[in-house]
Amino acid sequence: MIDVKVFQKNKALPQGGFIERNPNVSYLLTAGSVNRESLLVDANLQPEQLEQELNKTQSTLKGVVLTHIHGDHIAEVKAVARMFPFIKFYVNSRSSQALESVGLKNVGLLEDGQIVLLEKLELVSLFTPGHTHDSLSLWFPKYKILFTGDTLFGGSIGCCDYFNGGNRNIFYSTLQNLLQRLNPETGIYPGHYSEHYHSSPPYILSGELVRNPYLVSVSKGKRGDFDRALKEFSVEFERNDHFLLSESDINRICELEKEAWIPELRASKETILKRLRSGHKMLALGNENKLSGIISWRYDSFSIKDGPSKFPQDFKEFSLKKSAPKPKARSAFIYNLGVRASARKQGVGSSLLQWAFETIRNDGIEQVFVDSRIPSYKGSKYGEFENVSPANEFAETVNSYFSQSIISEKDKLLVDPILRFYTANGFRPWLIKNEFIRDESSGNKRIICYINLEQDEDVRLKVYVHDLNQ
Repeated sequence: MIDVKVFQKNKALPQGGFIERNPNVSYLLTAGSVNRESLLVDANLQPEQLEQELNKTQSTLKGVVLTHIHGDHIAEVKAVARMFPFIKFYVNSRSSQALESVGLKNVGLLEDGQIVLLEKLELVSLFTPGHTHDSLSLWFPKYKILFTGDTLFGGSIGCCDYFNGGNRNIFYSTLQNLLQRLNPETGIYPGHYSEHYHSSPPYILSGELVRNPYLVSVSKGKRGDFDRALKEFSVEFERNDHFLLSESDINRICELEKEAWIPELRASKETILKRLRSGHKMLALGNENKLSGIISWRYDSFSIKDGPSKFPQDFKEFSLKKSAPKPKARSAFIYNLGVRASARKQGVGSSLLQWAFETIRNDGIEQVFVDSRIPSYKGSKYGEFENVSPANEFAETVNSYFSQSIISEKDKLLVDPILRFYTANGFRPWLIKNEFIRDESSGNKRIICYINLEQDEDVRLKVYVHDLNQ
C-alpha cells in the first residue's frame, strides 16, 4: 500500500492572482510496513513540518521529486536540502541546470518512462511538456494515481509559459497521450488546489472528462477549441520574438540557411527570393541582429481528400509553386524548418511551429503538411549540423512500404529524431515519397506528415497504403 498525505501551502482566497486562488500543494508519499520510505512531490513543505511527518510515520525520506522548476514549486528546496543533506532531488533532465544554478548538487535526472522505486513499489516518471519544456508527472499505475504538477488541474490545466518552453500544440499532444494511457478512475494530484471545486485533491479523471473544458476538447478531438482557450489563458506570457520576413531580410535568411542546413539542402538566394515573390510565408524567431530559426510555407489548393495521387510528386513542386490565394487555398505546405545549430534543443523548432500554426489558422487554413527528413535511413554525419546514426530497422520499415504496400510496424518510424519531433508537435505520418528530393542520408525519400489545426477526425490516419501500380 501507499499513503498519500496532502499539504496545502496557504488557504485559498476568493480573489487575487492564480496562486492566491489556487494555492500550491505538495505531497508526501509513504510506503512499506517495516522499513518505511517517503518521497516528497514538489517542495513547498516547511522542512520542520516535513521532519515532524516523517517522525510520526517512522519513515525515512528517500528523495524529492520536482514536477518542474517554477519558483512556487521549489520554494523550500534549499531549506529541505540543508535539513536532509543526503537526499536526492529528482527532476526532468531538461531542468537539471536550473536546479544546479540554485546551489543543489545532489540531483537525479528522470527521463520519460523511468522507474522510481519507493519501498519496492514502482512509480513511473512521465515527460509531460506543454506548461513548460521540463514538466514531468509521476504515475503510480498499480494504484491509479498520477501527480501532475501544473500539467493538469482540477477543472483546468496549466497555462503555457512560453518563456520556459511552454507550447500549446505540444500541450495538446501531452494530454492526448495521457488520456490514452490512464484509467478513467485515476486520481489526479495536481500542484495546486482547485478554485473550481473548492476541495483538495485527488480529482478523479472520469469527472475531469466531463467538467474540465480542456480535457473535453482533447477527448473530442477539438484541437482548435483547445488551442484558442489555452492561448487566451496564457496571454500574459505572449512573446514578441516571432515575425514574418520579407525581401529586405534576404541576407539574414541566407546567413541562417548556411548555419541551419547541411550543404546539399541549402536554398540559394535566387530560390529564396523566388519564393518570397511567389507569396510564400517565412516566419522567424530572434531579433534584428540574429535569427535563431525560420519556418517557411506556401498555400495550395490540395486537400487531403484529394488523395496521395494528386499530392506534389517532388520537392520542387512542393516548395516552389506560387502560393495559392486564400479563397482557393485549402492546405499549407511547410517545406523549411531550420534552426541555427547553436540554438538547437532549446524549443526553437517547436515555437516556430506554434507561431506558424497561429498564422496559418488566422489565414483560414486548417490542413498542414510537412515533408519530414529521415536521416536515420542511411545515417548522417555533418559535424555541428547533425550526427544521426543509421537505423537498420527504420530503413527496413520504410523499404517495406514500397515492396509490400504496408507499414508493418509503424512505431519503428519514430526511431528517426526528426520524424519524432514532428509527431511530438501533433503531426502524423501520412505518405512516404520516393525520389522526392536529392538527400543521400534520407535515401532521397521523405515522409509526408499531416495535421488538422481544428480537429482530429482525419489526424489519426495510418500511413497511406502505397499503390504499387501508381
